[in-house]
Amino acid sequence: MNNRRMIIIFLSIITFILIFSVIVIAQHPSIPSQSPIGGGWTDDGIVVRLTNGTDKVGIGTNSPITKLDVVGNIRISDGTEGAGKVLTSDEFGVANRQELSESDGSNGIDGNGTTNFIPLWITDSSLGNSNMKMDSDGNFILKPGNSIIAISSDGSSCWRFSGTGVSKLVPPCPSF
Repeated sequence: MNNRRMIIIFLSIITFILIFSVIVIAQHPSIPSQSPIGGGWTDDGIVVRLTNGTDKVGIGTNSPITKLDVVGNIRISDGTEGAGKVLTSDEFGVANRQELSESDGSNGIDGNGTTNFIPLWITDSSLGNSNMKMDSDGNFILKPGNSIIAISSDGSSCWRFSGTGVSKLVPPCPSF
């Protein structure tokens, strides 16, 4: 009888442990490969990535607007950083640093200008002199033989300013 009682207690303890283990395993499964690890992330053992294509990552913000939204400073370190370099990207979006150089027309705005002359776009990427300059007192000076046309904000009236005086033009006024 004493042995029978011990066997019943032993089997009850074993049953309790098995039931408890099943409950714990059901609530906390192991993380298999290619499974979500919670919070929208997936870990395949090599790469951790966002599970859903519409998920966003916010650093310093609880409401990211873009795929990666960083509020604060960001540092990108790859050993090529240095003074006078700018961060650019290639056609695949891979970032790299390049020396900041004076423009030669191949990578920015090019052109020649004369001190105090108002710049004028002479091509899509090149500046030259307009027919107007500003003197040291802040006065605009027009080259002889040229004029300025001023148009009212509603476009209903316009005036020509030239070396010979001011004249009101007959509408329609020139447009941009």
